[in-house]
Amino acid sequence: MRSYKIHFIRHGFTKANLNGQYIGITDMPVCEEGFAQLEEMRSFKYPNIEKVYSSPLERCLQTAMYLFDDTEVMSIPELREMDLGDFEGRTLEEMKDDLDFNNWLRDNMNNPPPNGENGKDYVERLVKGLDKVVRDMMDEQVFEAAVVVSGTAIMTIMALMAFPRRPMGEWNCPCGAGFTALITPQIWLRDRIFEEFGAVPYQQDETDPYWLEQKAYENGSDYDFDDEDMD
Repeated sequence: MRSYKIHFIRHGFTKANLNGQYIGITDMPVCEEGFAQLEEMRSFKYPNIEKVYSSPLERCLQTAMYLFDDTEVMSIPELREMDLGDFEGRTLEEMKDDLDFNNWLRDNMNNPPPNGENGKDYVERLVKGLDKVVRDMMDEQVFEAAVVVSGTAIMTIMALMAFPRRPMGEWNCPCGAGFTALITPQIWLRDRIFEEFGAVPYQQDETDPYWLEQKAYENGSDYDFDDEDMD
């Protein structure tokens, strides 16, 4: 059975990122500095993809179209960032003594921001959104795609669904970069898990084992996914 390849990529940064503000569903565009940084990322190798799936937020759609121009972009509402409620637009300095904020940092699954989204609901929504992506790829026979979302969404998805397991903080990535997932349909539909295949973008180093493995995949070679790795 052929696998499906998904490249999770973090959107370009915004003025809020430069200002140290927390933003979730606040719909801010990529800023001038963000586009400049994305342009620098083009010195690396981005995969040749057949379709892009994106959070509906402007910063994600802009990044998708900037990095993968002339490629179909499909918006997936469930992949939007977490609703941070009363924390939206505020900085760490402004909230460092806020009890609600500190409780949220300690355990966001059970302590949602005031007027914001519960962490458990956020995770369930992301799983639903990614399942939409995988099923659309299967239906449309798309075997390699990009998913452009927030850094938090990437860290959450990878920490909960990727093998080998790694702590959430180790899945942090720069804007314009991310990680590749190798989806085996039977395993995904049964367990909602996948294998982590590497980081994107990557340097075209013909001596690098990862680059050689990537080229083999692009040339149509199968990549085996061992069920025993799930234990």
